[in-house]
Amino acid sequence: ASDSKVLRVGIVQGLTTSSIQIFIFLWSPVVRTFAKTATAGALGLDSAGEPAYGLIFGAFMAMGVLGGVVSSIVRKLFTALLAPLTMVDKPVKVDESGEEERPMAVELLAATCYIVCAGLLLTPCLLNPENPNSFSIAVGAFLIYELMIGIYMPCEGVIRSLYIPSDARCSLMTLPRVIVNIAVSVGVISTQFMSLYSAHAGIAVFMVVAAALQLSLISSKDWTSLSGRTERFHKQLRRSLSLRSQTSEDKKQR
Repeated sequence: ASDSKVLRVGIVQGLTTSSIQIFIFLWSPVVRTFAKTATAGALGLDSAGEPAYGLIFGAFMAMGVLGGVVSSIVRKLFTALLAPLTMVDKPVKVDESGEEERPMAVELLAATCYIVCAGLLLTPCLLNPENPNSFSIAVGAFLIYELMIGIYMPCEGVIRSLYIPSDARCSLMTLPRVIVNIAVSVGVISTQFMSLYSAHAGIAVFMVVAAALQLSLISSKDWTSLSGRTERFHKQLRRSLSLRSQTSEDKKQR
């Protein structure tokens, strides 16, 4: 892999890890804010009407584990969905067990997860703190975010195997660690000068940038293939709709 691609992989994974670490710092004060106006007895509240932090955190961990369990299944489904598009890529062996992955499918899946995560992290910014349902919506969004983390983290391992030589992986992965340390430090300190919602918007931006950089790793040949298939799908859809419309008109005339 070129130095540019290795650098982009390092930045992407540094940004996603930074988002996770900053989220760990942000989630509890955010749900505490929404809990003040939450409906009594809402799932995730204790008997005193305060967030049940242990229960919520345990649910986060469970969703992360679930995401990890289904990650390989989702990758296979994603590959099947894009087939024969992914046939443009030759399968690449990513570990000693002989498992093979098609780069385009893994990269698109990771980028899709990043975009979904960005939307989920923006959820607190879009909610009204006075709405009694905001607490439940925020907790639900955070649970799905943890599920997405469980799905995309194995993808990141595959991507590292695709682009970073195994004999240099330890040294090259120093870059993401540096990005994480700087981003988390700045993110935590910045909460003294900005609202929690602004901080959430900031980590959502991290995920959007990560998605854009991840998509930039896909080759021009793959994008051409994707564009061609999308165009063929649109033509088939228009043809199908036209036939249905014509059939409907014929029935009316009869």
